[in-house]
Amino acid sequence: MSLKKPGSENGAKKVIWWPATIQEPQDGGVAVMHKVDVQFEIIGESEKDAVIAEGGDEAFLDRVIRGWKGFLEADGSEIPYNEETRKPFFEETWIRNGLVHAYFKAATGGKRKNL
Repeated sequence: MSLKKPGSENGAKKVIWWPATIQEPQDGGVAVMHKVDVQFEIIGESEKDAVIAEGGDEAFLDRVIRGWKGFLEADGSEIPYNEETRKPFFEETWIRNGLVHAYFKAATGGKRKNL
């Protein structure tokens, strides 16, 4: 299949759903794996670099995440993605790290090493 110039589809943004694995640390050096789906807007390298330089990982995630599935309340009900609900998740390093890794996998279409 041929590759079209980015942005040539009527200026459409690339927004995709991508699976993410969030590793929750536990005693004894083990982690519980949580599988979620995240909707990312894939942005250009220069914009990515500028957002991270200006505001760090949290600002970056604010910029690229458009939705999520699999984030649950204690009773098992789904938590919708919005400015209010994302804050407690972004505060946890292990969650934030998993989301950043998932974005780079999505942006490159697969695994990314040495983040």
